[in-house]
Amino acid sequence: MVTLIVCACLVGLAAPAAHAAAGPVALVAWGDMGTKQQGVPTGLSDVTAISAGGDFGLVLETGGTVIAWGGDGQDTGFVPPGLTDVTAISAAADYSVVLKANGTVVAWGTDERGQVDVPAGLANVTAISAGDHHSLAVRSDGTVTGWGDDSDGGLDVPPGLGNVVAVEAGSGQSMALRSDGTAAAWGANTYGQGTVPAGLANVTAISAGYGFDLALKSDGTVVAWGRDDTGQTAVPAGLNHVVAISAGWGSSLALKDDGTVVAWGRLYPTYQGGFPMTPPDGLDHVAAIAAGGSDSIALVGGAATPLTTVSCDWLPCSPGVDYRGAQLDLIPHATAGSPVTRTVYTLDGTDPATSPTAVTYNRMGLTVTSTATLKFASIDQAGHAEPTRSLFIGAVQDTVPPVTAVHCDAAPCGTVAYPKPVSVSLTATDTGGSGVV
Repeated sequence: MVTLIVCACLVGLAAPAAHAAAGPVALVAWGDMGTKQQGVPTGLSDVTAISAGGDFGLVLETGGTVIAWGGDGQDTGFVPPGLTDVTAISAAADYSVVLKANGTVVAWGTDERGQVDVPAGLANVTAISAGDHHSLAVRSDGTVTGWGDDSDGGLDVPPGLGNVVAVEAGSGQSMALRSDGTAAAWGANTYGQGTVPAGLANVTAISAGYGFDLALKSDGTVVAWGRDDTGQTAVPAGLNHVVAISAGWGSSLALKDDGTVVAWGRLYPTYQGGFPMTPPDGLDHVAAIAAGGSDSIALVGGAATPLTTVSCDWLPCSPGVDYRGAQLDLIPHATAGSPVTRTVYTLDGTDPATSPTAVTYNRMGLTVTSTATLKFASIDQAGHAEPTRSLFIGAVQDTVPPVTAVHCDAAPCGTVAYPKPVSVSLTATDTGGSGVV
């Protein structure tokens, strides 16, 4: 770890693969427009689970087949030939682990620390998790085993740990959920991520991120602990009715029982103040979520209309930033279950769904050099028209200075002497609407 963090080099911890409903579904990705957002599978139906890795993703279909996309095609972004009868998936930064119906485990991808070397004879497995450089499995007797890197103690399962129903491998830390609703943690503990908060009970789901952890309670609330230099453990006040959680590198996701998604934290904290991982406008009817390293994925089914997301120079569009001259990409999603036939837009303030000046987007990106309001909408084969969305392109009057937060070892720096080398991070937050440069 460098003293002054200047880039996000470690990404893509495994997120718990959330279950989804049957029928036509669509994947919606947002965040960094890297390889994971290129070639996102379309025409999906009867999907059981999704999982987000560093630069790739996995989809599990009801029949037990796995679909992969993104990645480099060598370690990630592909599925071993003949892989069938899969019941669970877990994508990590640069490798994958899956569980088969017969209780055995298959892993593939980067193996510099033994993270894909499944122990010989491992059987009767009921749950899995792929972390940064180590993997975990739960056996049918409720015990836990692991393999891969143990430099942080992530494989040092506490003696007597039993009655485990789920596990989560993070960036050196490990978590386990017991059948009585209590949780255990061990391994890396630099930010307190390896220590479960006292009194935590009634837990129904867990998720381990990069130096932090999440727990979902039976009352629909979320508890977070560990690293917080990007706001990843700052659970929004009043958040409730949550049914699923997912921890990524510097951000967290929660799926609510009304099918909407709440996010907190940021990605790329040192670049223009970091980009909030805010879900796209209009995202609803979500059945599953997965937070990856630099982006997030939602599985949507049964929405009323398609959904169009927009990126600016391959990154999330931030309100108030001047995007004149930037490459704008409009990405349509068939969230209503019917293929999108066209996406239309205008730059003169008129409604693209009815305006004679509307232009059909060619999916090659567009650049606007003058001040304008981009209005856009997608229409699918069944005739469902998306409500018009818009993005202002131009300079914004900003008289409010940004705010820079300083963290020492991922905690706010205090007025004390630091006698040893300390990891210092600077997080700039725009408060005036023009972006931090």
